[in-house]
Amino acid sequence: MEYLEIKFTLTEAFRDIIVAELSGYGFDTFLETDQGFNTYTDKPDLDLTPIERVVEEYKDVCTITFETTTFPDKNWNEEWEKNFEPIVVDGKCLVRAPFHKLDQAYPLEILINPKMAFGTGHHATTYLMLQEIMRLNLGGKDVMDLGSGTGILAIAAVKLGAAKVWATDINEWSINNSQENFELNNCDDITLLCGQVDELEIPLQFDLVLANINRNVLLEEIPSYLPLMKPSANLILSGFFEEDEHLIIEVVNKCKLEVKRRDVRKNWTVLVCSR
Repeated sequence: MEYLEIKFTLTEAFRDIIVAELSGYGFDTFLETDQGFNTYTDKPDLDLTPIERVVEEYKDVCTITFETTTFPDKNWNEEWEKNFEPIVVDGKCLVRAPFHKLDQAYPLEILINPKMAFGTGHHATTYLMLQEIMRLNLGGKDVMDLGSGTGILAIAAVKLGAAKVWATDINEWSINNSQENFELNNCDDITLLCGQVDELEIPLQFDLVLANINRNVLLEEIPSYLPLMKPSANLILSGFFEEDEHLIIEVVNKCKLEVKRRDVRKNWTVLVCSR
C-alpha cells in the first residue's frame, strides 16, 4: 500500500486553525513537526483541491505552504516513538505509550499505541474530554464513545468504573487501533462498531454519550445522538473552535438539550449538555 504524506509549513499561531479546517475535509491524522505538521492518507491520488482552497484562504494572514510525497507503508510505531511524549491531565491521568517508562504513579493510567489514529491526548480536544470525563461519577454507568479514534475515551470510561462501554468509528484503521489499545489496557469488554452512527443498530441507551469529532460532523449528527441518550443522560461534545461554539449550541438547543458546562483550551471548546 502507498501513502501520501502532506507536509505543511506554517505560522505557529495558525496551526490548530488549519488542522481544524482540514478535519472538516476528512483528514484526522496529524503529526506535529518543528515547521508545522504532516498529515497522511492511504489515497495517493487524493484530490488536493480542498487543501489548496484552505491555503488560499489563509495565505494573507499567515505563512503557509505544503508539499506532498508518496511512499510505501511506513513503520508507524517507529515514526510516533520519535514524536510521542507522555502527557498528564490535571495531575490525575497519565497517557503514555508502551515504550514510555515512568516512575510516578497516577490514579488513571492509559496506554496508547498511537499509530495513525487521532486521539493520543496531546490535542486540546482530547485533553478537554478527559478532564470532563474525570469530573463525572461513571460508576455503574453506560457510556457511548462516538468517533473513538484510538479508543482513549472509551478506555478512560472503563477505568473510571463504567458498567457498559460502546465505541464507534467510521475508519477501519481506527477500529483496529482501538481494539489493540483496548487489549493493552485490559478493556476487552468494550463493544466496538464500525460505521456512521445513524446507520448502526444500537439497541441500548446510555448515561453518557461522548462525541469528539469536528464541527461539520457534529452539526449534522447531533440529532442522531438523542436516541442513544437516557432521559437523564449527559452529552459531551468537542472538536470545534470557540468561535464556532454558537453554531453547535444552536443545534443543541434545537434538540432541547441544555449546556451545563463549557471550557476552552487553546481556542478549542468542550460542551457538557444534558436533557
